[in-house]
Amino acid sequence: MIRSLVLGCGPHHQRRHTHQETLLDVRPFPGVDVVHDLNSTPWPFGDHSYHEVVALHVVEHLDDLVAFMDEAHRVLTVGGALYLETPEAGTDLDLTHSDPTHVRCYRRHTWINYFIPSEAPKFGYTEKHWAILDLRVEDGVIRLHASPIKPHEPTESAVLSAIRGRPKRHDSKLPDWVRDLLKKIGEDT
Repeated sequence: MIRSLVLGCGPHHQRRHTHQETLLDVRPFPGVDVVHDLNSTPWPFGDHSYHEVVALHVVEHLDDLVAFMDEAHRVLTVGGALYLETPEAGTDLDLTHSDPTHVRCYRRHTWINYFIPSEAPKFGYTEKHWAILDLRVEDGVIRLHASPIKPHEPTESAVLSAIRGRPKRHDSKLPDWVRDLLKKIGEDT
C-alpha cells in the first residue's frame, strides 16, 4: 500500500482507501493525524518514510521553500513523488494576495532554477535535487510532480544500467532485489 503524507490537509480532506495516509495540518482539525507547523524542521517523520508527499496550496503559507523541499526530499523513499500545487505569483492577484496567511507565491521557474541538478549548484541553497516529472501552470496554479534524486542510493534505472551486459556467471552473487528486478524486465539471471 502506498504510504502518503498529506500536508496542510485542512478540515475537509477525504481519505483515499488505496493509500495509507498520514494527515498533517498546523491546526487540530477532526481527522488530522499529526499537528505540526511545517516551518519547524525537522518534521516529525523518519527518513524515507513515505512513497508520496502531497502539498496542495501549502508552500505559499511557509517561511522557507528550500527547507520545505529539503524535508520532503528527506522523508520520501527512493523513487517517491512530491505532488504540489501553489498559486503562481503575478497571474491572479486575488488568488495570490487576498489570503492574509500567504507568505510568498512562486513562479514556475523557481523549481527549475533552484532544485534541478543542472541549475541548483549555481545558487548553492541546497544539495538536495529533484527530477521534475511534470511542471505546468493551469488557471494561475503551479502544478508540480517531482521525484527526489538521492545520489547515494541506486534507482532501478541506475541498477539496470550497471548490470546490463554483465557476465552471467556473477548473477548468483547479485542481491535478491536485483535478481527480482531483472526478472521484472524479462532478463534471465
